[in-house]
Amino acid sequence: MNKLKEIFGHVLNDLEKIFPYFVIFYILILLFCKYYLDFKKNINLPILHVVFIVFLITFLIKKYQEKSKIDLYIQKVRAFFFNLGIRGMVKLSLVMLVIVLCLYFNISFLSLAILVFGLLSFLFVWDSRIAAGIALAFLVVCVVSLLFKKENFAEHLAIISYYFLIITAVTSFRELSNNDNVDK
Repeated sequence: MNKLKEIFGHVLNDLEKIFPYFVIFYILILLFCKYYLDFKKNINLPILHVVFIVFLITFLIKKYQEKSKIDLYIQKVRAFFFNLGIRGMVKLSLVMLVIVLCLYFNISFLSLAILVFGLLSFLFVWDSRIAAGIALAFLVVCVVSLLFKKENFAEHLAIISYYFLIITAVTSFRELSNNDNVDK
């Protein structure tokens, strides 16, 4: 019985390590199925969904087995909100207000996600290289889509990439202005 628990523990540890990669794989498969109908014919989506749900459940079991890690996460979240201060809470409230307004006016999920990412990166002065990396990733997928003769999808990806390049530029200016204020 102990040997079985040990094997189960090793399996859970391995699943915990590969789960983020599996989530990326799952999302990419769903995107390809949405835009490439020939690809969708060759994939058994119900099985993929079931495997994803099983992976998700086992991943959550592993995460919630360790009580100390959960307490650590809760402490980190509390520390984040307590360390924000008044200005940080105002910034976070502004982001939440934008989210509520976007949901009220039926803005698409993708537009909402890009807008929230842009606001968060500008208000909390995230590293501008994050948005630049996302823009480059969308441009690479755009080129691959053009190779497969999906011009409409490639055009949509190019527009999204442009949005992230704008976020990169605005965040870079904000980083520079913060560096100037620190130097003075």
